[in-house]
Amino acid sequence: MSSKNPPKALAIADAEANPVESLYKILASSLSLELKEEAAILCSVLFANSKVRATPAAFDCIQPLVELVNIDSCTVQEASVRALDNLLDDELQA
Repeated sequence: MSSKNPPKALAIADAEANPVESLYKILASSLSLELKEEAAILCSVLFANSKVRATPAAFDCIQPLVELVNIDSCTVQEASVRALDNLLDDELQA
């Protein structure tokens, strides 16, 4: 499936090294909104873990996620907001 889409295949292969850094690269790239939405959804899942939220790579995801909130797509906005909510969870509890 991903052999038909080289950028997606590269993104998947890169995810094995550090998933949050790989998701950041997708979010900050010029790849499709669909792929960015999927990355935001994965961020939301990963950011449920406080150890992941504490990583520098998670912090790097803030700006591209905020930019996606301004995209004219409800599903992309929702995925980005969920990821940001999970990422900022520790801040709200402090």
